[in-house]
Amino acid sequence: NSLMDLLSMLSIVAPGLFPDPQRFKEFFQRPIESGRSPERLDALRRRVRPLMLRRTKDLVATDLPPKTEQVLDVSLNPQHRRIYDTHLNRERQRVLRLVADMDKNRITILQSLTTLRQLTLDAALVDEDYAGKCRSSKIDVLVEQLREVAAEGHRALVFSQFTRFLST
Repeated sequence: NSLMDLLSMLSIVAPGLFPDPQRFKEFFQRPIESGRSPERLDALRRRVRPLMLRRTKDLVATDLPPKTEQVLDVSLNPQHRRIYDTHLNRERQRVLRLVADMDKNRITILQSLTTLRQLTLDAALVDEDYAGKCRSSKIDVLVEQLREVAAEGHRALVFSQFTRFLST
């Protein structure tokens, strides 16, 4: 979430704490997100600390077992790899042209990186024309893993930063 998302939430739970969004943006968001003013981040944290509650799994659900992680390296199938490499070359050229002025082009560069992350999951996330034409290597591995887990009588939660990916 961005600092402006935080401002939106605070305007509901603590109206008047930051009454002027433009002033908040100038005083907190820009200096903090640019990384040039860590003292402003500290000041913001101090100001919102009484409104924040952070609860960890250890405090809330003591009966849950420890988290188990399994890291799998997934090689893209040849068709998926070709599509990814095509977009990778295009996005690389785009970013190289923009990197000279990072402040001005930060969002566009982040969009390029997000596009590449989505492409590694499923090419259809980036271009609907790929739906049904290019199998997602990661979906294939995920389904295989979930079948094994289910066959052993276990359950699993699947998380993704891209909700559209979960619907595939």
